[in-house]
Amino acid sequence: MTMEALPVSTYILAVWNLIIRPPRRRYSRLELCGQFGNRFRVGNVIVNRINYEITNQRGHTIVCTLFEPEKRPQQGEEKACVVICHGNACCRLDAFHQVHCFLPLNIAVCCFDFSGSGMSGGE
Repeated sequence: MTMEALPVSTYILAVWNLIIRPPRRRYSRLELCGQFGNRFRVGNVIVNRINYEITNQRGHTIVCTLFEPEKRPQQGEEKACVVICHGNACCRLDAFHQVHCFLPLNIAVCCFDFSGSGMSGGE
């Protein structure tokens, strides 16, 4: 089949799909764990890293990572957490850059792959 044989709408739909639903960003477990171990230091703060999964209402597995200061807050002290949501065609790895901003301030960082992104289930 030649290019001339396809209707213009086919090309328009293909371009539209690249913008609206670009290819899933894939990464390996090594990329996920390579930069940070399960326990590491950022400045003077010792950080614990926890990877976990939850299931959404559609039955898709959502993969998440929590970076949390090891030091527990004193009684009466507030504990903060920033939840970072990635953009289109991205994944939770993009949020790992924020760890160095928030953890020295004793603010936990939680990031996840939306359904259909990264290592999470769904399309």
